[in-house]
Amino acid sequence: MKNKMVFLISFIGALSGIGAAILSGFTEPTLPPAYNPAASPYPSAIYAEGIVESAQTSGENSNIYPEVAGTVKEILVAEGRPASAAD
Repeated sequence: MKNKMVFLISFIGALSGIGAAILSGFTEPTLPPAYNPAASPYPSAIYAEGIVESAQTSGENSNIYPEVAGTVKEILVAEGRPASAAD
């Protein structure tokens, strides 16, 4: 009798675990955005916001953000060349 009770309780526990796993697997659909994001007025654009990560272990990361809004007309440095504010 005692063995039957142990198996019955373990069976009920296993069914409860399976039921909880099935119920927690259901996800609700995401809501649509409240409004559309701002669209760029230009046909192609580059947004200059982000972080430049240092390649040195003791170096600091640099945040990049525009001080004024505008369009990049010309890029005066090539990839891999050092740049400074005087360039």
